[in-house]
Amino acid sequence: MSVSPTRFAAAVRGATVGKVTPRQGTRVRYTVSESARVRFTVKRARAGRRVSGECRKPTARNRRARPCTRYVRVRGHIVREAVQGENRFGFRGC
Repeated sequence: MSVSPTRFAAAVRGATVGKVTPRQGTRVRYTVSESARVRFTVKRARAGRRVSGECRKPTARNRRARPCTRYVRVRGHIVREAVQGENRFGFRGC
């Protein structure tokens, strides 16, 4: 699977705030061994703090802990009917 560009913006306003919608913008290319329904989800990078070996949401209590990057799932998903072999689609986060 490849995604190009690897960074893209999720919706920041309107009815689709924080949702994933299949439109042009980012191109996804993937290969499947047989025809199938494929579900894609997207995660957003967020700042975090390392607590007990886990990257957690920053709070006043853990403000002095080591910084880290946590990944939070964006609401929504994309479903595609894939055919055997290479498949591709484009989308943007808004």
